[in-house]
Amino acid sequence: QVVNHGVDAGLLAEVHARVGDFFGMPLGEKQRARRAPGESCGYASSFTGRFSSKLPWKETLSFHYSSPSSTSPSNGSTAVLDYFLKTLGPDFKHYGEVCQAYCEAMGELSMGIMEVLGES
Repeated sequence: QVVNHGVDAGLLAEVHARVGDFFGMPLGEKQRARRAPGESCGYASSFTGRFSSKLPWKETLSFHYSSPSSTSPSNGSTAVLDYFLKTLGPDFKHYGEVCQAYCEAMGELSMGIMEVLGES
């Protein structure tokens, strides 16, 4: 378990709130972000499709994120924000900004953990 990880508590609370808001929306609203067949990004639910009776019920919202490389740290991607804007529209800009910031923070944390593991 990772504790005292340095990710801002306010950001964690905000991303939890936004994710809770998304999954609390009516099904029709969430399906605006429905994952297309063969795609890895979007909203998915095991409650739909041929597997609904064989799996426990769950919902996911997936999107791509690429952290800046160590050789080019200014090349940060706005893929998460762009995904929210393209898929759900301008009303979801704040959701995208929060999720983008969270992905960036988790990317930094992951790199820090990998560096520590690499030194051991």
